[in-house]
Amino acid sequence: GHAAVDKAAGRGTLATIFADRVDRLAVNAGNDPGVLLGRAIGHEVGHLLLGTTTHPSRGLMRARWASADLQGGTPRDWLFTPSEARELQRRVAEGPTPRTARR
Repeated sequence: GHAAVDKAAGRGTLATIFADRVDRLAVNAGNDPGVLLGRAIGHEVGHLLLGTTTHPSRGLMRARWASADLQGGTPRDWLFTPSEARELQRRVAEGPTPRTARR
């Protein structure tokens, strides 16, 4: 997928999921495409809500998802890190940011 993030504003504007790629990776790894689709959506929405395009080395927000990652590991490997979860909760509690006036 891909998330468009306005780094100056610290918020996301658009997320796209490439369903054909999700399906291909799931089939190649022997996984349920629906589960992988949910993870991909969560990852991209994470970018939108966190307002960043960075990727940690572990968890749902990591950059690369190899077939080996999908075949092994634990459900915990697919969660937001504790610091990401705290930031998500803080941002959601703040509510929406005001939109800038259009000219």
